[in-house]
Amino acid sequence: MNPAPKEDKFEQFARQAQLANNANLVQPQPIPFVKNPCALSADNLTAQPVKPDMSTKDELYAALAEMREQYKPFLRELLEGIAGEV
Repeated sequence: MNPAPKEDKFEQFARQAQLANNANLVQPQPIPFVKNPCALSADNLTAQPVKPDMSTKDELYAALAEMREQYKPFLRELLEGIAGEV
């Protein structure tokens, strides 16, 4: 067997490439922060009522029926062939 060479050419090549790459690296700088002078205000500050929890199946179905009525103008059936399958 041949003894390992004292100078590894591949190692030298890798070290030279690494040193060359390190010279091109720069320290990343943070993005400058620009304070946004946006003032938030509200004229109508009223508490929003919280809806009671639903505990029964009937309450759920009643709430769903109410939602269907609210969204009915937007829920136009465009596929007439499957309208009866729902």
